[in-house]
Amino acid sequence: MSADNDSGQKGMLESAANKNALGRLIDLYLGDTAFRGMTDFVAIGALALMFLSPPHKVTWPWSGGSQVGGGSGQALKQPDVGSGVGGPSPVAGLPLPIPFPARVSNPSINSSLIEIDSRAFSSSKPDDQRRLVAALIAFATSAGSSKITDLLRNADGNDRNVAMMRGLGLMLGNTPSDNLAAMQQLRFAMDKGQPQARAYVGWMLRSGKPGIQRDEAESNRLLEESAAAGDPQSMRLVASGLLSGELGRVDAVRAYGLARKAADAGDRVGMFLTARLAADGIGINNPNGKDAEAYLRKAARAGLTEAQITLGNWLNNIYVKGLSNDLKEADDWFKRAYENGHLIDALVNRAYLRSDVAKDGHFRDLAMARNLLEGCSAFQHGWCQNNLAVLLSNPQAGPMDNVRARAHFAISAELKNRNGEAGARTLEARLTMQERQEAAAYLGELKKQMRMGPPPILVQYAELTGVNPPPPAARAPPRSVPQPVKSAEPQKSTAADGPSQPQSKAPAAGGTKGPDLTRSSPDFVTCTTGTQDHSQRASACTRAIETGGIDKVTLGRALASRGFARWQLGDNSAAQKDLDEAIRLAPNVEPNFLVFRGVVRSNLGTHDEGLADIDAALRAKDANGYGHAWRGEILRRMKRFDDAMAAADKATSISKSEVQAYIVRTDIHIDNNRWLEAAQQTVAGLSVAPNNGELLRRSGDAYFELKQWQQAIAAYDQVIRSNPRNAYVVNRRGRAHLSLGATGYDAALADFTEAIRIDGKAAVYYANRAIITAARGQTDLALSDLDKAIDLDRRNTSFLLRRAALHRDAKRFSSAIADLDQALEIEPGTAAHHVERGRLRYLELVELQDFCAEARRQAALPQNQGLHGVGGGLRCSAPPDYESALQDLNAAVRMAPATQTVTIGNAHYWAGKILLQAGQHTQALKAFENSYQVHPGSGNAMVDAGVIWQNQLRDERRALELYSEAIRVNPRNAFAYWNRGNVLSRQRATVERGIADLRQALEIEEIPGARRRLDEVLRSR
Repeated sequence: MSADNDSGQKGMLESAANKNALGRLIDLYLGDTAFRGMTDFVAIGALALMFLSPPHKVTWPWSGGSQVGGGSGQALKQPDVGSGVGGPSPVAGLPLPIPFPARVSNPSINSSLIEIDSRAFSSSKPDDQRRLVAALIAFATSAGSSKITDLLRNADGNDRNVAMMRGLGLMLGNTPSDNLAAMQQLRFAMDKGQPQARAYVGWMLRSGKPGIQRDEAESNRLLEESAAAGDPQSMRLVASGLLSGELGRVDAVRAYGLARKAADAGDRVGMFLTARLAADGIGINNPNGKDAEAYLRKAARAGLTEAQITLGNWLNNIYVKGLSNDLKEADDWFKRAYENGHLIDALVNRAYLRSDVAKDGHFRDLAMARNLLEGCSAFQHGWCQNNLAVLLSNPQAGPMDNVRARAHFAISAELKNRNGEAGARTLEARLTMQERQEAAAYLGELKKQMRMGPPPILVQYAELTGVNPPPPAARAPPRSVPQPVKSAEPQKSTAADGPSQPQSKAPAAGGTKGPDLTRSSPDFVTCTTGTQDHSQRASACTRAIETGGIDKVTLGRALASRGFARWQLGDNSAAQKDLDEAIRLAPNVEPNFLVFRGVVRSNLGTHDEGLADIDAALRAKDANGYGHAWRGEILRRMKRFDDAMAAADKATSISKSEVQAYIVRTDIHIDNNRWLEAAQQTVAGLSVAPNNGELLRRSGDAYFELKQWQQAIAAYDQVIRSNPRNAYVVNRRGRAHLSLGATGYDAALADFTEAIRIDGKAAVYYANRAIITAARGQTDLALSDLDKAIDLDRRNTSFLLRRAALHRDAKRFSSAIADLDQALEIEPGTAAHHVERGRLRYLELVELQDFCAEARRQAALPQNQGLHGVGGGLRCSAPPDYESALQDLNAAVRMAPATQTVTIGNAHYWAGKILLQAGQHTQALKAFENSYQVHPGSGNAMVDAGVIWQNQLRDERRALELYSEAIRVNPRNAFAYWNRGNVLSRQRATVERGIADLRQALEIEEIPGARRRLDEVLRSR
């Protein structure tokens, strides 16, 4: 059974059938933010890392399921609800790990489900209570924004509950105007004291919804306040933010406490989240399987559809593993998830239990499975289509209909189900010409009636009882052509089974596998088993091979061993030649010869050929964990992540010590930026191979990306102790030291210098060292390192931009502009580069004008009058030329896509600075206004616009508005406080506020003249 679903995404609620139908509701919990920031990890074996929670082993969910043969030679596919990570070890108190979906495996505020507590409606008028309940039902069943608006049209507009429900309804429209109106309604409800509205406002402020300006600081404040006031949903949202790092910190212990408190107060997703945290022991001393199961069941009973299907899948897995003899409870939960939650996946699961899972005649019922699937046969659901086709071609499930089966396989394939394409090809070969024509005609009729599945009801509110019947059946049209009588044959395997050969001897944990060859010759011993030094092994093999006089099998073994050594040394072309010859001479001696060649072929870019080699090896001997692990690696390189994970799982089910499988799992998570899960996999792998350098290096990288600098340093230390010449790891440790701030500068500098000593050709090492010297004010040293980095990598624009910044800060504007010229030659049309060059040209002109002003002052002094050359000479005789700077900035505005609001805003801002310098105040004001309208976070543009309103247009009221808005956008904007304080301090009524602003400005930054102005105000008040 494949672990892929048809949409290519993980999680039941992301399936192809529901993907578009969820559109209206999914806007309430946007995104699938990576889970970054949780700090409660496990310490196993010799991994000397520091964790916030006491050490324990976390078992993560897995993907896939069991496959029991179907009558047609194909197996039905169960929808995959696991997160696709983890190993086989059970959590204490649980027979098997629980396959939690993404919403609780990787919790975040944005992706968290929004619930409505109707108990608050009791404060509304009786008529409005009925309207509110109707609106709640419309919300839960995705009836749409206009439906909710109509239901509440005659309700009391001053009622806080009405305002809240109107706001939630408007959010479903998800246009900028709808979202702004929704925010207005929700803020009104919040101000009126509606107990949940504060959480909804906080959620919206970080949602990124069209029309809503993100304000994470305000969002955090509102959520924390609401959680402190006892709102269960806010507690759960804060818990999610503390786990994901969205609140600016990680606190797993507090997160668990809040999640459990929310769960005990009735929050359904809080129950689900608590179950997941208890299962993995996150935020508590040890995993608690008893609590995990209890809270999962509590969430399912409370009507959380995801919890119901998760519980059903967990019970199914327990049955598959032979730990239970009863499928009824699993079936009951799938039934509830389908009938009450409208999940088509759950209907498919019910059929799956009866066809592929059940072992006994009491529950195994292919006819019933087929009848269940007929109920979704006209829905756009790939699993339903594929599985129905399987049963239509199975005589044990009822009258066979290969024509209909062919059509449903075709629909399944169109819905991106790989099984569907294979099934369609198989049946196509069995149909007569007439049956093919019938199948094509029926396929056309089926497509006409095909429709999306019903939107799922994610939260089964009590108010829905009696109003949410099971989703309407979507039955395919009947066939009017005669039923075919041709029977379906079992699908044939195209691979011949080779003889089972002994697997290669496994090396010590953490080592590398090689052929198990023993001969009396010292060279043969060294070639085959005597050394882990691959260079020595290759040389010994060469001497043994050149000795001659040996049989084909022995020669094949020596060639394979040399090929293996050459692979490890990175010479894949030579390795493939050796392995080709080894397999030709001894084709049936050792399946791992094929594994070695498969990996080498993949290294050379021919992944399909490599996969074919490993598949052939596994046909010869399936119980080969090493082969399955490397099969997973090739599948990972092909970005077939679910298949790769399944292969790694297979490898560790054969041998828990199969290190490559843990590396594959780790790399899958790294490829998908799931750094917490990557760190967890390295811990699991290091429990069986504590000194494995590959896992330790990945462990360091994972902790580095999680910003857990000390843990990253500890992992890198272990790698460096065993391999002190690993320049990559030394450099990465330096970056981790650097991230600690000034306290880590000395260690970082030492690491970057050592990395350069090991590998003086890596440009990035010089660039990294320049960060330290630049931070310490050693500009010449930093420029020297950046010069070397650019010599080694002339097309790296980031190095050029950093060197330009150093030249700029040293007021070497010509050199800085030359670096930007070079960057634009490498990346022509880059708007950000044009902005920076325009800015530099402006700064160069300002510097020139300052120089000329000072030169003229010097020339006017009596002692200098009449002296030749004083006054700036030709440099100051011509008026300043702003045109080239403005051309750069205008080009940036034209080139930048509309999404690059910061770049466009900066271009307008610097154009405004130039126009202001040129005395063109009206045009400058327009440029500043353009800047903060495009990029509302551009506080400096607001300040400069305020200065024009204050000084040139004499409108201090408008200037004060802009200064205040700049402070709201950035409370650390010293110049906004300074300018506002200047205005307020001139009026007796506002002088105290002005003094406070001037003091605040000086606390942030020592602005020239600000302290003198403050002293003047204090003396005169």
